[in-house]
Amino acid sequence: MYCGRDFKPMNQDESRVYGFDFVNDLGSSEKLVSTTWAISVVQGADSFYPHRLQGAPFLFTPDGAVQQTGTMQRIGGLIPGVTYCVRAIAVTSDGDQVSLRSHIYGEAVR
Repeated sequence: MYCGRDFKPMNQDESRVYGFDFVNDLGSSEKLVSTTWAISVVQGADSFYPHRLQGAPFLFTPDGAVQQTGTMQRIGGLIPGVTYCVRAIAVTSDGDQVSLRSHIYGEAVR
């Protein structure tokens, strides 16, 4: 499911951690137990797009929350003029699978 907003554009020489919070997709006692991230090209060309995901994704408990409802992934080296779709797929403590996605636009260094 689309998360409702795109992430801020990223310069080619940047590397940032992005995250999704699945709090609205979980039951009151449910938490995330594992996650994977995927990246694809929506517009433009980048033959090395899978390498834009840097390192392994991780789970977190957002400030003020009592359950582990968030997932984060470091992303970097986006190509200027290319729009990427990033998607987090998470498995919950109830055995459900939920996903959220958004877009990131690669910008040239100014």
